[in-house]
Amino acid sequence: MGINFKMNKAQLYGAAGAAIVFCIDLSLPLGVVIGVLYMFNFLLISRETKKTIVTFAIVVSFLIFLKLAIFYTSQTSWMVIANRCISIAAVIVNAWLVIQRRNLYEKNKQRKRRAGEKILYEKNQLKTFIEYTPVAIAMLDMDMRYISVSKVWKTTYKLEEEHVIGRSHNELFPEITAGYWKAHYQRCLAGEIVRNDEDSFIRSDGSVEWLKWEIRPWYEDQEKIGGLVMFTEIITEQKEVKEELIRAEQSAIAKANFLSTMSHEIRTPMNAVLGFTTILLQNAREDQIEHLKLIKYSGDNLLVLINDILDFSKIEAGKIDFEKVDFNIKELIYNIQGALLEKARNKGILLKVRLDDKLPEMVMGDSVRLGQILTNLASNAVKFTETGKVIISASVVSQSKESNSMNIVFEVNDTGIGIPKDKQEFIFESFTQASSETSRKYGGTGLGLAISKRLIELQGSSIQLDSELGKGSSFSFHLNMGISATYLVTPTYVEANESNQLIVQKTLKGLRILIVDDNKINVLLVKQFFKLWNIESDKAENGLIAVEKVKQKDYDLVLMDLQMPVMDGYDATRAIRKLKGNKYQALPIIALTASAVGDVKADVLKSGMNDYISKPFNPETLFNKIDFYTKSSYPYNTNKGLKKTG
Repeated sequence: MGINFKMNKAQLYGAAGAAIVFCIDLSLPLGVVIGVLYMFNFLLISRETKKTIVTFAIVVSFLIFLKLAIFYTSQTSWMVIANRCISIAAVIVNAWLVIQRRNLYEKNKQRKRRAGEKILYEKNQLKTFIEYTPVAIAMLDMDMRYISVSKVWKTTYKLEEEHVIGRSHNELFPEITAGYWKAHYQRCLAGEIVRNDEDSFIRSDGSVEWLKWEIRPWYEDQEKIGGLVMFTEIITEQKEVKEELIRAEQSAIAKANFLSTMSHEIRTPMNAVLGFTTILLQNAREDQIEHLKLIKYSGDNLLVLINDILDFSKIEAGKIDFEKVDFNIKELIYNIQGALLEKARNKGILLKVRLDDKLPEMVMGDSVRLGQILTNLASNAVKFTETGKVIISASVVSQSKESNSMNIVFEVNDTGIGIPKDKQEFIFESFTQASSETSRKYGGTGLGLAISKRLIELQGSSIQLDSELGKGSSFSFHLNMGISATYLVTPTYVEANESNQLIVQKTLKGLRILIVDDNKINVLLVKQFFKLWNIESDKAENGLIAVEKVKQKDYDLVLMDLQMPVMDGYDATRAIRKLKGNKYQALPIIALTASAVGDVKADVLKSGMNDYISKPFNPETLFNKIDFYTKSSYPYNTNKGLKKTG
């Protein structure tokens, strides 16, 4: 390293002192003064660390000590020589140290200047970055005065026309609560990062703004905080959207609860109307049969309307869940045919089923939703066909062993009135039919096709329509169904010219069933059917009474309503399952519910019930479920002492 010989006054004093010591033999006072001058000279020049100053002081003190020792000793020639050598050494040491300290001082000045320039450069870089960054960001000093702001900040807070740099943050935002923000600023200037994902403030015009913000310190060096950086994002619009979603969700919940209540209130009396009509038809006089059939027909139509409206509401609310269970697809299709067969016969048209030979007995999917879709399409086909035929068909398009699934195409063809080309895209809209004349002549809500289309789309497929006015229509769709590993014996299906009722033994004599329902009409109706089937029964007005009766008597089955006072069906079932004894765990409990909204089946099974029947119930369905769950072959039936007879 080169040596800097540039001299200042202090160095000149040191050099002069060195020359005096070198030329003459110093007296004690002058030697002490020169030594002190050397130390003072060094302190002025070096400005170094304490360690360096102490080192230099020790060296000078040692030299002064030697001078004093020689001064108080008899002056011999060798001492005079030693005295002068020490003086020369002191001068050399002083001169060398002064020069080295000066060089270090200059280097320190250069290093600090470069560090300052670097900080200034980085600060300018940061200011430029902040100014053009695409978010609302501001850089402030320790006094909360702006150093730099982004253009987005100025736009967000309407400061485009303001000169911001150098101005106080509190001056530009007087409406902000000073105490609230001051606490955050102090925390940040102490080195903490502060943030809030959802905060609000009131603008000077009275409007409320919502924002998310973060404040973090920025550093001049590794330890010294220079100020803070603020990041903000106005989220007023997102907040409003979020609140709208919350209100919409609450509205949807309220709507679902309303529909559930309405479903219960409507279906309960409908259950009585249709149930007692069915009973009366068993022993009706000749002159009463036509009127009773009209009552039942009207009730069935009203029930279809109720189901359509409730299903449409569930689809709109996104409350539709699809099951993946084993079911007999052929039996399902033949049952749909059987249900519509009488209506087709009355109109003088044929209703046929065509099934592909490759179609298996059992598949995996949602049999209820598939049945709903096919019933809607087939029912419409029968309704709008005056002559000719309606064909329900299903065929396998492809099969994948890797995914253990098959693609099945379902099709409903008719020779009915057809749909004009310009109306075909509208018929799948809610509450829409091809024309007002169609609505007047054939009736209906216009919801069936809309529901079917949406159910198909929710399963990842689409519905296709091919129709010609006056010649008929063809509706088709594809569904991926899982291949079931379950093997069942092929059931005996009804032929197109037979009744749709399966042949069953119309007696369940020997059974004792507990009916749990707070509605006296429902209890009376069920008891009437039980009387026809030779079933003994008891009743309980609520779940609490039901639990006590189950403790006191052995029942083959419990028919449990869900909505009751004191204790509902869910809690009653849980209480029964908690009773000690295997018979309470194995006792079949079937829910009897008038609710069509929400995942009733999941709640029913979760509470410990075995199955459920919807009101208004089909007597045949009720009979079959009782028969199934009380058979000695039912794997969970422990009441094998009671035998059905008949």
